Amino acid sequence: MDLSDRLREIHRVVRDARADVEPVRMDPATATLRLRAGQPLLAGASVPVDEKVAARLLREICRIVATPQAAWLLDAAGQRPIPFQAMADALLAGQAEALADTRGVPAAYFAFVVLAALRPSFRRHAESLEPLTEDVPWHRPLCPICGSVPSLAELRGDPGRRYLRCALCEGAWRVPRLRCPFCATTDHTRLRYLRIEEEPDMRLDLCDACRRYLKTRIAPGGEAEPDPFGRDLATLHLDALAWERGYESASPATPPLGRRPRPPAQGPTPHGGPDTARRVR
Repeated sequence: MDLSDRLREIHRVVRDARADVEPVRMDPATATLRLRAGQPLLAGASVPVDEKVAARLLREICRIVATPQAAWLLDAAGQRPIPFQAMADALLAGQAEALADTRGVPAAYFAFVVLAALRPSFRRHAESLEPLTEDVPWHRPLCPICGSVPSLAELRGDPGRRYLRCALCEGAWRVPRLRCPFCATTDHTRLRYLRIEEEPDMRLDLCDACRRYLKTRIAPGGEAEPDPFGRDLATLHLDALAWERGYESASPATPPLGRRPRPPAQGPTPHGGPDTARRVR
């Protein structure tokens, strides 16, 4: 099974998983107050996660990956189960060190597997809470629902309204189009993008101020991406293009599996500045 096959299989098992948890409810007034104060709705909360589903997904992902590191994590988790509920609570409290106990495997791999395992539970909560965020301005680089970073952006409609998609709960929130969501620079000389000729519906947004990148889906019809996790996994070659140019992902959910795939045979067309047609050679 090659890398693309493994990614498709991981996508399938995570996509089809259903978390048996009661979604968090919040009254609109409370939600509005929290958002206007710059607080994600679930920040500091303890929300239920389906630890049985998370543990099963971890086992399935490790078996699909089938590397020595995956076998090591599978064995380590069997001897000392990963406390998914406590880990989710810590993440919502802003304690990134929750992902530090990697059970002896690379940190990037551990973070990807754990966040994928928690995704069905957080997706369930986002389905309930996302409508409360739609009419409240939010310009932070963190998800207004769970406080995680984005793994994908979307340009919806014409002209494109820019939305970010959460790497954990898959929530969406609108942000200014001509601003880096990570360092907030609006210096157009430091904001660029790469277009892939074979993929007119995707591009890479690049920031030369903070050296971060974000994969961006272009949707002239205005429709939201129905499957952010699948889109993220299917476009790992775009991550490789960014890595090769010295840019880094802000998302710990970026798949570090196997070797980095080759970019498409036809190279990308780089553009200077946002939304310009100038070709840089």
